[in-house]
Amino acid sequence: MNPDVLDDFLTQSEYPREISFFSQLVILFNGLLPQIAWAFVAFFSVFFWAFTIQSEFTEWFRTGGDWVGEVPGKVVSFKATGNSENEQTIYRIHFSYSVNGVDYEDSSYTKWDIKMPDTAVNVEYKENDPSQARIIGHRTRPFGTFVGILMSIFFLATLVVAVIVLKTKYGYLKLLRYGHLAKGKQVRKEPGGGRVNDQVIYKYIFQFNVGKKSYNAKCKTHHTHRVEDEEKETILYNEKAPQTNLVLDALPGGIKVKDGMVVPESPSRYLVLLLPFFTIVINVLVYLFLFPKL
Repeated sequence: MNPDVLDDFLTQSEYPREISFFSQLVILFNGLLPQIAWAFVAFFSVFFWAFTIQSEFTEWFRTGGDWVGEVPGKVVSFKATGNSENEQTIYRIHFSYSVNGVDYEDSSYTKWDIKMPDTAVNVEYKENDPSQARIIGHRTRPFGTFVGILMSIFFLATLVVAVIVLKTKYGYLKLLRYGHLAKGKQVRKEPGGGRVNDQVIYKYIFQFNVGKKSYNAKCKTHHTHRVEDEEKETILYNEKAPQTNLVLDALPGGIKVKDGMVVPESPSRYLVLLLPFFTIVINVLVYLFLFPKL
């Protein structure tokens, strides 16, 4: 990103400034924090689908009414699921039963109450949907409720973090499109905690004026040369709320000005879209095609 060219563009362009669609996506997802956030979403989504959807927690959301009745049934087969809990193998017990003269088959799960084929069992079923049943004392899913809740909490927490990061980046995007310009003077520099590529991250505070009032613009970056190359740095701020602002040169790179429009700096910048794109697409496909069968 060439600061001088971008400065001229921001100064001369009318509101809203033209930013290409893909540039907006690059701005939203570029940077270490968004990529880490989406990496965690992708990671925990695997555990969500593998454990939460296969847990008793889903019973809270299933229809069919209450568990009622107690009818005789017979074990058809059993097999290990390949899953375990507390180092105990979980088994799937397939059984048959009848309700009001109608024959049904279903499966339930257990870690210890293994039933051999042709063993007589007691079965309970859903009041409004007798096709949903379980052997009394067994689960309808391989994993318990606690596992489902725990994985859901982790997954939702990563989603919340990703949304918060996305909201912050969207604020940057709005400032690029509608923000007013000011020049800010550095008034503080201190270690911001951590390193990126063995470079220390520093926290900066710049002071700028809007009318007769002074405001502070804060940023963190390991690219110290970007925010120390001028006597005063360019600040973008919200006209109605100047405390909402950003230090332009601290904005993660990835964009440039071409033909009067902000566009991705190079084709390689599109790579930042791969992780969030595939994470969203794969989760949507699992929800649409696999979830109804679980």
